Amino acid sequence: MKYIKALRVKEVGLMSGFFVIGAFWSINDLSFSSVLNLFTVWAVSFFTILAVYAYNAAAGKSIDKSNKRLSSLEHFSKKTFNTLGSLFVLIAVFFALYLDIKIAFLAITIFAMWVSYAHPKFGLKQKVLWGTVLHFVAQILHFNMCYMVFEEISLFSILLSIYFSFCFAIGHLNHEIIDYDSDKKAGIKNSATSLGIKFNYNLIIGLLMSCLLYTSFLYGKEIISLLEYLFFIIPPIIHLILQISYRKNIKDNSLNIRHIYRIIYFLSFVIIILLRLSKLL
Repeated sequence: MKYIKALRVKEVGLMSGFFVIGAFWSINDLSFSSVLNLFTVWAVSFFTILAVYAYNAAAGKSIDKSNKRLSSLEHFSKKTFNTLGSLFVLIAVFFALYLDIKIAFLAITIFAMWVSYAHPKFGLKQKVLWGTVLHFVAQILHFNMCYMVFEEISLFSILLSIYFSFCFAIGHLNHEIIDYDSDKKAGIKNSATSLGIKFNYNLIIGLLMSCLLYTSFLYGKEIISLLEYLFFIIPPIIHLILQISYRKNIKDNSLNIRHIYRIIYFLSFVIIILLRLSKLL
């Protein structure tokens, strides 16, 4: 169990949903080959994220010592994390090549982007705002890597993926607030530690409001249906209410906010996936 925690398998599983949900907008049928391809691209996503987290753990081995949230990382050495990261990315590429060489290229690109985030000296994790920008851009690639298993990437898929980019970037900003004390102690210079928790809070509010407007844009352009629109817009509305409700003590409540919004987003995305699948029956 401790090794599973060290590899952050639970978080990897959660993260893989941000990848695979793209495939549910392009899958055309529920034939054996389509379902097999769906599970294969999930494997690509899962092992790519495992590789990213392993490398991230190795890169941050010294600076993350004071982070209680990442205390389980002590069960593996830096060398072991790097070795596992290399193994996981090879497995991801193996599964990707079964699907298409373009998917393998995207998986490698995504891994390289996250390496640029985690690098202990030059990583975007330690650059003001750039970590958030990377999260936003990377999610567009996550979504479209899985989308292209069944359909070519298009303006439709890019516009749709931007909604999930808002959600992903907002989550990152909240994580910076959660890790504020440990990051400050470790000398990490991200948006929260450099510009203050209030800056992150205000940016989260701004992005949530932008997400709400963007969701309405998607519905107005008939990219999503009315029913999908409802389940797209409910999570950021609840998240916005939570942020405003806890604004006076946002640092101490950011972890609780995360627990709640993760459940809300998860349930909404599961319903959206079921809606997409119901169209294929």
